[in-house]
Amino acid sequence: MDDNDTRVSISIVQYLSPANSGSCGYCKRGRNKRKDGSDDTEEPSFSLGVWAHDLNVKAYGDLCDVGWRRSGKYLYKPIMDKTCCPQYTIRLDVHNFRISRTHKRVLRNMHNYLKYGKLPERAIPDPTLDSTPSKLPKVKSKTENACLKKLTVKDDINEAKSERAEKGVKKKEFRKQRAIERRLKRGENIFEYQRERRLKEQSRKRTIQSFVEEYVEGEGWKHKLEIRTVQKGSPEFDKSMEESYNLFCKYQKLVHDDTNTSRKGYEGFLISSPLTTLPSDRVQLPALGSYHQQYILDGKIIAVGVIDLLPRCLSSKYFFYDPSYSFLTMGTYSALREIAFTQELSKTRPSLHYYYMGYYLQDCPKMRYKGKFKPSDLLCDKTFKWMPLEEAVEKIISNDSKFTVFYPDDPRPIAPSFASIRCMFRDRVIMYPKLRDELSGNKLIEFDERMNELRYYMHKVIESVVVFFPSLTVNQLADDDSATTEESSQSSSRSSTAEH
Repeated sequence: MDDNDTRVSISIVQYLSPANSGSCGYCKRGRNKRKDGSDDTEEPSFSLGVWAHDLNVKAYGDLCDVGWRRSGKYLYKPIMDKTCCPQYTIRLDVHNFRISRTHKRVLRNMHNYLKYGKLPERAIPDPTLDSTPSKLPKVKSKTENACLKKLTVKDDINEAKSERAEKGVKKKEFRKQRAIERRLKRGENIFEYQRERRLKEQSRKRTIQSFVEEYVEGEGWKHKLEIRTVQKGSPEFDKSMEESYNLFCKYQKLVHDDTNTSRKGYEGFLISSPLTTLPSDRVQLPALGSYHQQYILDGKIIAVGVIDLLPRCLSSKYFFYDPSYSFLTMGTYSALREIAFTQELSKTRPSLHYYYMGYYLQDCPKMRYKGKFKPSDLLCDKTFKWMPLEEAVEKIISNDSKFTVFYPDDPRPIAPSFASIRCMFRDRVIMYPKLRDELSGNKLIEFDERMNELRYYMHKVIESVVVFFPSLTVNQLADDDSATTEESSQSSSRSSTAEH
């Protein structure tokens, strides 16, 4: 887009009304038949949706901070006090990220596979998998088959290991205290001892990047992995479009048992993006905006991560991969590489140091794994304040996993003034109060209700966008109403699973 194009500064969102999907992609309510043959529609999924024709990266980043996400150009916000599965926005400050023992194993397994062709001796169950091993394709080697069978290991085994590790930490702390007491008895400077010990421990800390060894031609590597970041419209993106689409179809079928994977649906879900940028957003490379990160193994795309680079964060939208490589725990591996990528971006964009993984659901193991990337925070849907995940989860569990306000005693931030809201009417942008003068009767009541709803859920972001109501005006954007309605319906059905 031309740097002199002033249209990039205007964000236009179209009101689509609240959506009751009748089914939930997490708890499966509404998908099954009752014994009497009727549909189970108890406590279905509720969200508010808007269609973004154009949306500045800053505006979308601000929307993420009040609980919104996107699926293509469809933006949605769970109505937390109504929806069956409350979804809390989760983020990680990459500067404080603590790599776990499991993360190290995932990175080490990938390194050993790439450099030596060695398959993992112990498979690490991938928490992002939503399928049983029977759906996964058979692999050639017996070792790989053994690895895939181990993916069925129960979570309680991992929990037991975690408890043992926790006890080990306690013993370590006890030994530290004993060492301090001995030095105090000998009259040593305990503060100097603790300072030296901290420096020693800091030097021993491993980072994600320390596990990623660069491929060197001619040094006997068994496999070459390249992570290529491409944007829609680039030669690399266009050339690999068909390969990426075929991989998506394979992943959806084998992992999610989803055969409704049309080319149009794929493009609307994972390629189409409303995000626009200002010239200042494109000074540093990579520029802010939407990207695909392609994981290319020996010249073949085996995984694709769909990400948004925003002013304050990298937002991980979706990830799909070849299930034949599930023994490499691809979901966890990609998250670690995205965290490392965010850390690298923060060196030239200091404000961009958060990693957003979408929504956290306490009762959904497929989404709960996000809490393993520590220290993470969850967003309070009332106050828009962040709370450390451990504290927030404790509150959610004590509330029987129902919608929980983390800061019940704190007030909700004051909503923006109606006078500051811009609307599109009869091919022109006018302020909300002036538009009200153009309406009367039921149309005015309907408009006031919708605008109040948007103002409540979009909060301060509504001041930075132009709101478009198709039922109130006929203009150039309205020509796409039928297509928009169809695409938004498809996007809404995918939004419940549109996560990393």
